[in-house]
Amino acid sequence: MNYKQEPITSPIVAKGGNGMSMDKMIPSLTSFRFITAFVVFLFHCKMHLGWKLGIAFFDRFLNNGAVFMTGFFVLSGYIMAHVYSETDFTKPANIWTYYLKRFAKIYPTYALSTVSYFLFFRDFTTSEHARILVNDLFLVQGFFPSMFKLGINGGAWSLTVEMFLYLLFPLVMIWSGKSPRIAIAGVILSISSSIFYSNRPLEYLDLISYSFYLWQFAAIELGKKIIIWLPWASLHLVVLAAFIMNVVLSALSYHLVEERARKWILRRFDRAGRAGTLSTTTAC
Repeated sequence: MNYKQEPITSPIVAKGGNGMSMDKMIPSLTSFRFITAFVVFLFHCKMHLGWKLGIAFFDRFLNNGAVFMTGFFVLSGYIMAHVYSETDFTKPANIWTYYLKRFAKIYPTYALSTVSYFLFFRDFTTSEHARILVNDLFLVQGFFPSMFKLGINGGAWSLTVEMFLYLLFPLVMIWSGKSPRIAIAGVILSISSSIFYSNRPLEYLDLISYSFYLWQFAAIELGKKIIIWLPWASLHLVVLAAFIMNVVLSALSYHLVEERARKWILRRFDRAGRAGTLSTTTAC
């Protein structure tokens, strides 16, 4: 099956616009995003399912799996800087388009996975329902550590960080200017990662990596139910089943919700892009 690699942005390509071209892609780096999401998934399986591979080095490695979230932030930060390096953020129209793309990419799938997880896997009182829904749906859960254990789809705290950084990103780009350090870091990352990670299957998994991260707790909760229903089942098989369910949910979410919602929002609200054509690309 031939998967079409999509560039990191979701540009509106118009004459005189700021749509990003295919030469802005860095397949070897974008493919690595799924690797970071997968390690975080295994880390959460270890935490919530008590799973261990049985190999001392690997199990110790997974104890620090949360570090890969930091790696994801660093990787995304570089890719964003690379993609938007030629965008003039002093123009309000460009800032509006940028924020709209971020919202269109991030929020629809997040809202669906959050509400689904809340409805099917968590049991709260009515007052807790209202408090947590407001907290999570407005993406402020990361600012309140006391809400971490109560929040819906607990791993989604990182979306608070991401959205806050996305909010600041245009200002950072204006203040920082073009830095040669960004280019140097990009060359090093591209060369090192391309040795291992540039291949078709990973390119497709990268496309669904955001959904994979969001749906992981739903898959893990289903894994817990498998343990209850089939207490004799090996934890290795439970984790494998959770992984497969996560990939299936992620693929369905990506194709049926994430991409369709993103395109609709951009067509509906990005006036600056109506003169152009909406590409089939995805944001980082």
